[in-house]
Amino acid sequence: ETRLAALWAEVLGVERVGRHDSFFALGGHSLLALTLLERIHRQFGEDSLTLLELMREPNLSAMATTLERRPARTSIQVTVRNDHAKGWPLFILPGLQVNGSEFGAIISSQQHIRPVHCFSSHVLTPPRWAGFDIARIADEAADYIQSVVGGGRCHLLGWSIGGHLAYEVASRLHGRVDVGLIGMVDVVDNRAYPIHLSPSDESRAKLLCDAWLAQSTMSHRWRQLLARMSPQRLKLCHQAILQAEGVMPLDGEGIDAEESKLWMQMESATVLDGWQHQPAGLTLHAWQAGSTDNPFDWPADAALASRSLLPDLTHMNIIHSEPFLSALAMRLESLD
Repeated sequence: ETRLAALWAEVLGVERVGRHDSFFALGGHSLLALTLLERIHRQFGEDSLTLLELMREPNLSAMATTLERRPARTSIQVTVRNDHAKGWPLFILPGLQVNGSEFGAIISSQQHIRPVHCFSSHVLTPPRWAGFDIARIADEAADYIQSVVGGGRCHLLGWSIGGHLAYEVASRLHGRVDVGLIGMVDVVDNRAYPIHLSPSDESRAKLLCDAWLAQSTMSHRWRQLLARMSPQRLKLCHQAILQAEGVMPLDGEGIDAEESKLWMQMESATVLDGWQHQPAGLTLHAWQAGSTDNPFDWPADAALASRSLLPDLTHMNIIHSEPFLSALAMRLESLD
C-alpha cells in the first residue's frame, strides 16, 4: 500500500493518499489511469495489474490487495556451484546480458573452497521489461542471500553494472549478514556527459529516429524510454543514430534480438544517470582493467581499501584473467 500510495501521489499531484481513497475521487481520469498503470507495471511487473482491474478497483487498499494476490515474480535467477564446499559463500552480481557462465573461471578457482552463487542479469529473467530496477533487484538479492547464509558470513562481488547492485545489496545486508569482501570488478562510470549537436544535426537525428521507430515493433517501448532520458542522454542517443546514419536494429523483442539488447543497454544507462548511491559506510575492494579510463567514483564515505590496476586487460576479459583470479583468491583468503 505504501509503494502504491507513492505512485498515486506522484501521478495525481497530491501530498497524501489514504488507504480507503478512490483514485478517481482524488482527481484521476482515464489518461491519468494509463499513466498510473504504466508506473505500476514498471515497479511491480507488466502483468501485475490490468487496466480493467484498475478501473474496477480504484480504492487504494483494494488495488494493493489485487497486487498482493498475484503470484510472486522474482527479478533474480541464481546458479549455484561448488555447493558441497564448506567455506563462506561468494555471491556474484552480474553485468548486462550475463547468465552466470562468464563466471566459470572464478567457480573453478574456488572449487574446493567455497560455494559460488552466480546471479543472472535482470534482462534474462521473466520481468525483464520492468527494466533495471536497482532497488527491487537489490532487495530480492539481499533476501536471497540472507535465506542462504542466515546470520552467517559471505562475500560479494560485482562486475560491471553488477557493482552497483553489489553496493546496494551490501548496504541492505548491514546488520543482517556479516559481509567480508565487497569486491568491485571494472565498474565503469558510463553516466551521460554533455555533448554539443548543432540545430541541424538535432533536426536530422529526430527525423531519422522517427523513421526508425515508424518501422519498429518496439516503438512504444522506445518512446517511453526516450521520454525518461535526461537531455544529455537523449543527445547521446541522437548522436548514435546520426553515426549509424539511421540504420538501427529492427529485430524486435526477442531475448537475443539486437534491438532488444540495445533497449536494455539504453534503459540501464538511463536508470544509472539518475541513480545516487546513499552513504552506507562500506569498505570496498576494486579491480580495474588497464583499458578502462573512467572508473566509477563511489560515495565519499565508502572506504576504498584497495584498488588494483591490472594492465593489458579489458572490461570483457578481466573477469576470467589469471592476474585477477589470483588477486581475488588472496583477498578472499585474507577475509575468510
